[in-house]
Amino acid sequence: MAEEQKKGKKPEGSLENVKVAQGAEQAPDSQSEVSGHMSTGAFYTCWACGAVNWVPWGWDYFYCRVCHALNGC
Repeated sequence: MAEEQKKGKKPEGSLENVKVAQGAEQAPDSQSEVSGHMSTGAFYTCWACGAVNWVPWGWDYFYCRVCHALNGC
């Protein structure tokens, strides 16, 4: 994994109107047309179980792909 992993945060406070993504096991194909022009996302480690999740750029929170815990980006 060439990219640095970030640590997911345990959510706090109101979650009204937040964007939530589903974590994925791997990043999208790096040869796609879009990925060459902009950041497509990052790998986050789940605060609850430690699983690595790929989260697309622009999301505030994600559900862990393994334990389904809600994580902040």
